[in-house]
Amino acid sequence: MAGGSSAAPDIYELISHSGHPILRAHFRYNRSSANYWEPVMKKTLSEMEKYIERRKSSAKTARIVCSDPDSDEWFRYELTGQESLLRLAGWNTAELAALGLDSFRLLRGPDGDVLGLAAMLSVRADTLPYLLRNPLSAPCFRLLTEDHSPQGNESCKFIYAVDVMDPESRDLRSDSVNLIMEHVLSGALLIACPPALPFFRDSHIGMGFEPVIGIENPYIYSSGIQAAAYRLDTRGSKLHAFLKKAASLRTENGSMKEHHHTDQRKAEDSLLSRLTPRELEVAERIASGSTNKEIAGSLFISEAAVKKHLNAMLQKTGLKNRTQIAAELLNSRTTSGLPRKD
Repeated sequence: MAGGSSAAPDIYELISHSGHPILRAHFRYNRSSANYWEPVMKKTLSEMEKYIERRKSSAKTARIVCSDPDSDEWFRYELTGQESLLRLAGWNTAELAALGLDSFRLLRGPDGDVLGLAAMLSVRADTLPYLLRNPLSAPCFRLLTEDHSPQGNESCKFIYAVDVMDPESRDLRSDSVNLIMEHVLSGALLIACPPALPFFRDSHIGMGFEPVIGIENPYIYSSGIQAAAYRLDTRGSKLHAFLKKAASLRTENGSMKEHHHTDQRKAEDSLLSRLTPRELEVAERIASGSTNKEIAGSLFISEAAVKKHLNAMLQKTGLKNRTQIAAELLNSRTTSGLPRKD
């Protein structure tokens, strides 16, 4: 499955109702950005340098706040100006550019300003020597086994850095995660060694990355800076396993339970046929990540009415919570052939 396939919007919707609260918190807003990633070319290489200079000169303490729409749980992180620059530690544009400009992306805003930078190195025979000697990546790549050796495999990427001008910006954080998720959904082995800080740890774990076996503890790679090592493999059949895990739902007691659907389910037996037109409108907005207050405002009804419709839907379907309603709705549209509504 390609990351740019027509199924991607539905997959993003399903992931937005993942069993992981931080991932739900992110995907609540993942379609709001008007920014775009573009490949770096020789004529725009200087813009990358200027971005780094501007980023370093304007770095300040970032207070990052997001909330899970399902549980109303809040997540708060703080990065000092120095910590927010750790992804660029040891950056050498000339050395990295010599490995190929195809590894770089610039994030541009609607007016053309550069708002972010990404370096995701393809792991090939010509780049592996660099990865084996670079202090950031070497400990991880020395542990790679024959089973997942990346040599000569363009689907293997080392995420050197994904950095944005303002880490507090919800849109810019979404842009960063969406870039990584595009590679995840295209089927790839992604390896990352971010700073060993709670914000980066939770972000990677939330996206489905797992600690590299053998480097469970942070290691020092530069000037006392600690890094952690993570990997996420969605090549071949592993992509299906990732999607099942990402779209898993929570039961009432908080445990994880896969929500199975069969292709044989008929449209008339789906959730859609059990709802009144108004309930369907509420369900659509739940699937888009709206809160009860936001739903009430968009439909010009009271929050009490929204709760009444939600309770009615739960009674009709036997589902446990709004997250299961959203996922059931999206799966019903996919398996019945009905169009997805935005």
